[in-house]
Amino acid sequence: MVLGSVKNRIEAFAATQADFPVMLRKARKYLVARGKLDWADSPITVPNLRRSDTLVKSRKPSLGELILRHTNSPTRARQAAQMAFAHVRDGGQVLHSALFRGSAVGTVERQNEALRVKNAVYCSIIFSEFLKELAALAQEHAVTPPFPRCQDTEE
Repeated sequence: MVLGSVKNRIEAFAATQADFPVMLRKARKYLVARGKLDWADSPITVPNLRRSDTLVKSRKPSLGELILRHTNSPTRARQAAQMAFAHVRDGGQVLHSALFRGSAVGTVERQNEALRVKNAVYCSIIFSEFLKELAALAQEHAVTPPFPRCQDTEE
């Protein structure tokens, strides 16, 4: 029921966007390239900080810390998510902007709409991958006996 509802919402939104399939292919390529990217060999390196700089600057919280810390407040959760995605944007902004060129230029409304479309594209990809994993898990459980046979009980 829930999965069908999510699927219908994604399909309805995709039907309203003329270039949704193109963006879907670009996003898949981006995610594959991002997955293959070796962050240790990245040309974007973090400069070594002097000891005094490390005392002044606090460490950036991890995504998990941000989500768990701000789960009860919608405003703070939104800010935490923006901070977390800033980390991702810093590393892959060049590649991502090459895929979605020109979508973030303009008024705030256009930026919000572009973000909404990007989120829907990524949601579609994640949803399809989730369904594949769910199907594989269901198939695995279908062929695995619920209780292992014990040789001791046959005596």
